[in-house]
Amino acid sequence: MKIRKLTSAIVLLGTLLAAVAYPSTLPGQDQQPSGDQSTSAGAKAVASNSALDQLIESNSIAQLLKGDDLELDSADLPAVRSALWKKLKTETREDVARKKEDETQPYSIKYRRGRRSNAKIVESVLDVRTIEFNGKVMRFATEVKGKKPESGYPLYISLHGGGSGPNGRVNDQQWLNQTKIWSRSVETGIHVTPRAVSNTWDLHFRPASYVMYDRLIENMIAFHDVDPNRVYILGFSAGGDGLYQITARMPDRFAATNMMAGHHNNVSVVNYRNVPFLIQMGEKDAAFKRNIQAAKFDAKLNEAAESFGGYPHETLIHLDGNHNNWIPASSMLSRQENIVIADPGKWLDGDRTTATKNTNSIVWLSKHTRNPWPNRVRWEIGCGAPSRSGVAEDDNTFWTSKARSRQFYWLENNDDSRTKGIVDVSYDRNSRINIEACGDSIKLLLREEMFDFSRPITITAGGKDYSVTPKPHLKTMVQTLVDRGDVNYAFPVAIEVRKNKNGKFSFDGDVKAGRPNTGNDSNSR
Repeated sequence: MKIRKLTSAIVLLGTLLAAVAYPSTLPGQDQQPSGDQSTSAGAKAVASNSALDQLIESNSIAQLLKGDDLELDSADLPAVRSALWKKLKTETREDVARKKEDETQPYSIKYRRGRRSNAKIVESVLDVRTIEFNGKVMRFATEVKGKKPESGYPLYISLHGGGSGPNGRVNDQQWLNQTKIWSRSVETGIHVTPRAVSNTWDLHFRPASYVMYDRLIENMIAFHDVDPNRVYILGFSAGGDGLYQITARMPDRFAATNMMAGHHNNVSVVNYRNVPFLIQMGEKDAAFKRNIQAAKFDAKLNEAAESFGGYPHETLIHLDGNHNNWIPASSMLSRQENIVIADPGKWLDGDRTTATKNTNSIVWLSKHTRNPWPNRVRWEIGCGAPSRSGVAEDDNTFWTSKARSRQFYWLENNDDSRTKGIVDVSYDRNSRINIEACGDSIKLLLREEMFDFSRPITITAGGKDYSVTPKPHLKTMVQTLVDRGDVNYAFPVAIEVRKNKNGKFSFDGDVKAGRPNTGNDSNSR
């Protein structure tokens, strides 16, 4: 067995060797899909618990990324991930820039109150936190309610209405209103109200918005013990416009989302497959045909669900509701049961049959918990948010990794210039992955909850079955943890899938082989 010498910055070689348990021979990582099982010069040892504990305890995340790699035993993966997550959260809390972002400062809001003839300029002060990126500023107010659950607080991000105007006073007033309205339904959790980064019609989905939503969520997880699998976002009016876009472009961050009184602006529904989505609209909210477009969007989601499975959603069209007179029905715990249109599709044809449903936004959202590893992922790569990579115009980077904008649930797009269109990949508990569509390349990010790593995985691609043996590695887990700052997206196995010009597939990464199974054409099954 060859063990690469770890640098002195990582751990003393003698200590590591004393704590490493490894067999007399161990096949190295095969860089070619030819099935060659020879040991490579970069072979990694399987480390014991004591060695891993010392390695993680003694070194920073950055040092772990720069150091040499180790193969991990499947039984150790949960403990290793937990230790890495604890390390990353600690480093985040100690980071000077992050600590500054989590500091609260008083912020004065001036706006008009009363009718135009006798309106007065009044002032309110909020305690806010601030995130800056690429010349844009996102301020947000925070309210903590109830006792923290064992898994951490649920987080509710609430986006205000408003839009374009000669100054920011209308948006400031809407922001102030938003801090109060839906928070009254939050009994346990953290209610966060961001001020939009601009005063334009698309104020909540500017390019810089997405990376700051990511940063906000990461900071709330690190500093305030938010449960990463219970992050929700809702928005009203212009905030509803934002919800359509945010749900499409970063759904892997949220457990559920709620759009209210907004317009979809023709965003694609493809990426909605794995995030529960609630539409709320007034029946008579006819400006920009918002009411009609809400019902039509519901129909698109119905079609997608029928064709591909998934796409959980509900559309509540409030009977006789205008743009905002139904807000109490979505925001007050004392008014949960309300009359809505029974079937939005039939309503488009004039059928106003009603039903009584619970229309409280917070109650609806709270029923859902994110599944970070859904069994099928449909990903329209062009409907993304490139700014999530965190690269500013001055080339300064927000994150230590630029991969965030290229990852989606358990997939990573290796090369945006080559892989376009829709990626469609699924897996089952029988150690099988089916690649329906992936362009020229895709990276599969896998966890032990998805597969038994002691067994080969069958990958069906291009009508043929390929057998690969996964090999969990420490550096893969560290890198993917850093990529998105989310313990649920810390993957120990990454398999690169590439298709050549002849349509043949090859596999690389944390695997031992990648040849087609002899005579096994998946189309014949």
